[in-house]
Amino acid sequence: MWEDAHADSAGTWVNLSDIDPEPLIVTSVGILLASEVKPGHVTLTQSHADGLCDHVIHIPEKMVKEITVLGAIDITVD
Repeated sequence: MWEDAHADSAGTWVNLSDIDPEPLIVTSVGILLASEVKPGHVTLTQSHADGLCDHVIHIPEKMVKEITVLGAIDITVD
């Protein structure tokens, strides 16, 4: 789970009293890649095959609230 930076309107003017003061907490599921991939970030990929990854996201470590490991696979980063 991680705290996302987000917009508070759909591109229109918004009343300050309508802004939700709570953070937006996101839950993402994916393959956790080694921290060397992008230092200072938690990097997830949706899929991995033959040394290739797709749908890769990098979440700044300071925005991460919780990590739950569901299982383990060995992926070598070249």
